[in-house]
Amino acid sequence: MNRPQAGFTLIEVLVSIVLFAIIIALVLPLFLTSIQGNQTSWLRTTATSVAESWLDRYRSGKEPLLAGGPCVSSSGGVVSTGTVITCTYAVGFNYATDGIASHTTDAATLAQRFGPYTNTIKATVINSGINMQLWEVQATVKPSASTTGGGNLAIIATRFTQ
Repeated sequence: MNRPQAGFTLIEVLVSIVLFAIIIALVLPLFLTSIQGNQTSWLRTTATSVAESWLDRYRSGKEPLLAGGPCVSSSGGVVSTGTVITCTYAVGFNYATDGIASHTTDAATLAQRFGPYTNTIKATVINSGINMQLWEVQATVKPSASTTGGGNLAIIATRFTQ
C-alpha cells in the first residue's frame, strides 16, 4: 500500500515565503523610523542637557558676564541695559587657552561635556539697577557637521540677577 508522505509541497513553501517577505517589507519601515526617532530624541536630550549645563554655570556665577575670550559685547564693553554679549565655542574648542579662569580650572570637564557641539551663548542685560542687573542668557547647542539630525538641537534661556 502507498501511504502519502507527510510534509509541505513546494507550492506551500513558496507561498509561505512570499507571505513572510510581504509582512517583513511592510513592518521594516516602521522599525527604521523608530530607530531614527530614538536617535534624534537621544541627540535632543543630550543637547538640552548641555544647554542646561551652560545655564547652570551662569546662574552659579562660574561664567563671567563680561566680554573677553570668545565673547563679544554689542556695546564695546559697557554693561548697561540692552547690552548683548555673545560667546561662540566651536566644536572641539580649547577651553584651557581662552583666558577665562573658570575655564582653565575646568578645561578637561568642559571639553568632554561641551566639545562635541558648537555652543553659542547670548547674554542680554534686561534691566540695570543700583546694585544688580537682570540678565537673560540663551544657550544654543548645535551638533558637529558629521552628526545626523543637523540644525539647532537645543535653544533654551533663563533669567537671573547678578
